[in-house]
Amino acid sequence: MSPVRELRQFAQGIERGRAASTAARPRPESNERNRRLRANLKLIKREMYVQTTFDVLRS
Repeated sequence: MSPVRELRQFAQGIERGRAASTAARPRPESNERNRRLRANLKLIKREMYVQTTFDVLRS
């Protein structure tokens, strides 16, 4: 193999690795969406517990 070809393959490997690491990084908008979903679920659970009576909780 020529040194130029080896260098080109090395650079291509670096680019593939960079693309993979960029794709694996969490995106802020997806984290924000998940945070809102968790907050809404907690709110629903909290409301459910407040509305139940002690008789329901004991059984």
